[in-house]
Amino acid sequence: MAEISDLFIQSTSGLPYKASCYGGEYCRMHGEHSLITGFFAAINSFKGEFQQESIDLIKFDQLTLVLEQLGEFMVIVAVDDFKNHERVRNLAKEILKEFYDRYGEVLTDNNYAKLSDFNEFDTWLDNKVGKVVGDLTKLIDQRKQGLLSKIKNRFKL
Repeated sequence: MAEISDLFIQSTSGLPYKASCYGGEYCRMHGEHSLITGFFAAINSFKGEFQQESIDLIKFDQLTLVLEQLGEFMVIVAVDDFKNHERVRNLAKEILKEFYDRYGEVLTDNNYAKLSDFNEFDTWLDNKVGKVVGDLTKLIDQRKQGLLSKIKNRFKL
């Protein structure tokens, strides 16, 4: 089964909309991973240097990045199992379409203030990713506990 470590939703210019950690090795080592969206934007814009329409896969030795783009929106899914990248590609397409359908018009018009809460989308996203990688309940509970610990530590006197 493929292990998805990270999932990013961003604009093609690098503006991050959503970064989700699903517990892969990169995610465990780099908790603040939303800063990488500028890198993805630069790589995406580089495709023009080779007269290419899209970039859809970046393969490292132990990690594959699956990229999907719809207009000015991108989804990047980091997965450890290259053999399953087609399954992950379909997931990326579904996520991008759902995000675009929910928020595309508001974000395209730069109405960020009107952007609704992501809670409902987060639930949908976790369910969708869970169908590809398995039960995420334990990971989601750990993520919630980690967030609570960070909040408690920040407000200690």
